[in-house]
Amino acid sequence: MKILSNIQSIFQQHILHADGNLDEYIVSTEKVCASDRIAIYTNAYRLRLIESLETDYPALYALLGEEDFYEMASLYIDFYPSTYRSLRWFGQDVANFLKNTKPYSKKPALSEMADFEWCFTKSFDAADKKIMSKNKIEKVSQDAWGKIHFIFSPSVQRFNFSWNVVSLWKAISAKEKLPALKKLSQPTPWMMWRNKGDIQFRSLNIDEAWAIDALIKGETFGFVCEGLCEWNDKAKVVARAATLLKEWITVEIIVDL
Repeated sequence: MKILSNIQSIFQQHILHADGNLDEYIVSTEKVCASDRIAIYTNAYRLRLIESLETDYPALYALLGEEDFYEMASLYIDFYPSTYRSLRWFGQDVANFLKNTKPYSKKPALSEMADFEWCFTKSFDAADKKIMSKNKIEKVSQDAWGKIHFIFSPSVQRFNFSWNVVSLWKAISAKEKLPALKKLSQPTPWMMWRNKGDIQFRSLNIDEAWAIDALIKGETFGFVCEGLCEWNDKAKVVARAATLLKEWITVEIIVDL
């Protein structure tokens, strides 16, 4: 006779991977046979995972439609079985799945929408960091500016989109008529962050996007000022860098230097 822990392990393997014979451990009733009773648990488990994906990706659900979304979610469960005690992070690979799995990979707007929606989760759950005070900036000596490294809030997310997924997301969220899906003339840089508990996002000019990416990678403010010359007149670079810095401080995405 198998001990309870062994039976539980077999039960888990069957629910997760349809592996192992459970019939000998499940009692049939007059109304429901053993295999149907097992199926109730198996189906309930998968439906709960699909429900969590629907919650995390409402716009993707709207784009695909119920039937296609459920089919996609079922395939995702097979490709990325849950390894978490919490459902919070189960959907983190959806964008990657859509990008690399046919037939979804033929529609790159789907993976971009999933990437955008998952950034909300990452920004919302990012660690709290105290925002840098303006006094700290004011105390920086003139000679030190070129060597400064700025540390951004963990909630800051950067992404570039080649499709109008943000417009689609806004229309879906507002329950408005969807604009036509279209590819943009050139990729648009975006930034998302959390400010006082609220998730905010906006598009970026190419020079600002480059500057943020460089600073996140650990480059100095002096390096960024030099790099901005690619898009700005050299005589105006310092003013442009100062404007960007003021904006970042105002929206509270810099936590330290």
